[in-house]
Amino acid sequence: MVDLDDINQLVDDRSYTVIGSTIMLPKIEMELLTVKNGKIVAVEENYGISRKNNLFKLVLYCGTQHKDVEFIGKNKLLSGIGYIESIYQTTNYRNIKKDINWLNMYSGKIRTISFLDSKGVLCRKKMASIPCHYCGIIVPLSHITVDHKAPSLEKTPNRRGYAVLKTLRALSNYYTVAPGEGKKSIIAQSTLVGIPHDPPMVPTKMNRVASTTPGSRANRDKITEKGILFFNIANLYFGNGSRMYNYDHFVHTFLNLAPVCSHCNSSKQENRGTFIPKPYQFY
Repeated sequence: MVDLDDINQLVDDRSYTVIGSTIMLPKIEMELLTVKNGKIVAVEENYGISRKNNLFKLVLYCGTQHKDVEFIGKNKLLSGIGYIESIYQTTNYRNIKKDINWLNMYSGKIRTISFLDSKGVLCRKKMASIPCHYCGIIVPLSHITVDHKAPSLEKTPNRRGYAVLKTLRALSNYYTVAPGEGKKSIIAQSTLVGIPHDPPMVPTKMNRVASTTPGSRANRDKITEKGILFFNIANLYFGNGSRMYNYDHFVHTFLNLAPVCSHCNSSKQENRGTFIPKPYQFY
């Protein structure tokens, strides 16, 4: 459970000064960060973070003057950080296959699967199965792999910001320029406002038509000043004030994990979902 006092100890407008884009806190020095072109980088603007009563504010400093440019209320902040904690899978993210909501979202269910026994006889058995998110092939649940939709940090550290953006746009329509349009954003925002819901099915990408809204994808991948404020406070909380925090809480969640067959998981991004068996002649 998120405790406001934990955050208050990290962000207090009476206990720090600002030098450039760096917050100076007791025993803590942490750059304010943002996301640009999929990369997590230091902000260029002279921003700082302050707190007054139940409001956390992003402040723009100009010499000796300052201006409040964005704010987030206590309840909004706590619910967002608490929700991220509740869906965090730790680094053993493959355990997501035991999550009933994740299975329902990706059409996991008991199906009849065909096998060929040692005598060449076709056998059928009912078992848990799930389709690959990219090519749609149905695979026994025990055989499916779990992949990060936005790149994991170990494989592509220069693109880890996309996982952050995916989480931010699912949490709020105001943390990115354009809101999340997917089923997971519906789930996240419904949960945050306390509306009961059944997990909607996330369609596979097989024959899926991409959004035709002009600039929609580009705007969903642009963080706002309110998003910068939330992201940095969340970093302080999850990293316990450490500037070495590695953003695991934004990467290993159901918002960023999908069931993927071994072919699609080992393919390059552009070749996912293109599995076509080679023709064979049977005599």
